[in-house]
Amino acid sequence: MRLKLTAAAVGIGLAVAGCGSSSSSTPDVSGGPASDQTTLFRASNLSKVLTEVNGKLSSGYQGALLKVEPRDVKLIAQGPAGLETVTVDNQGRSLVIKTPGAGFTPFNLSTVSPTAAQTAVDTVLKKASIGLSNISYLTFTSDPITHTPAWGVYLQSGGYYSANSSGGHVASHAGAGGAGAAGGSAGAGGSAGSAASSAQSTATCIQNAGTDVNKIRKCTGQ
Repeated sequence: MRLKLTAAAVGIGLAVAGCGSSSSSTPDVSGGPASDQTTLFRASNLSKVLTEVNGKLSSGYQGALLKVEPRDVKLIAQGPAGLETVTVDNQGRSLVIKTPGAGFTPFNLSTVSPTAAQTAVDTVLKKASIGLSNISYLTFTSDPITHTPAWGVYLQSGGYYSANSSGGHVASHAGAGGAGAAGGSAGAGGSAGSAASSAQSTATCIQNAGTDVNKIRKCTGQ
């Protein structure tokens, strides 16, 4: 694929005045719980939406933040004209917003594996002894120091688990329930967890910003 990314993000489909955005219909970003049949935490469902996200991105953009929720995928990408925030839901509805900005650590979208995402989720379900509806969202980020991409799996109850880009080496971090929940991991796992935590904060800020361009700028330090 032509795109590069860095962490977990926003938008697709509706024109926003003065932003040069493309238009479709407003995606479902209500944050509804996962379901076994339609959740994007399953590889086959996520693969379709990621293809839509990639198709919405402008040429020459690299990724900044990737966030996977039960019903939508959010991406912040950076390129020649600044940031492009993209959201696509599992019904194909989309929103694209362009804003000034830069400074993220990029990673290639081809490294985002839906199968790895499902592997990480399934491992967390076993480690934490929880059901799929207890997963809040996933992030995919690139460590700013090592440039190593990694997944973050965040729980509805708080806390999260980190995993490498292949969905392996799953480790729990502050507040995560289940086996081995006491404290975070060291080394590469800890580094990945730190990057995922930072990405989570940015993604949450953008989620709350909706289509308000000024608020999105603040989320990305502009």
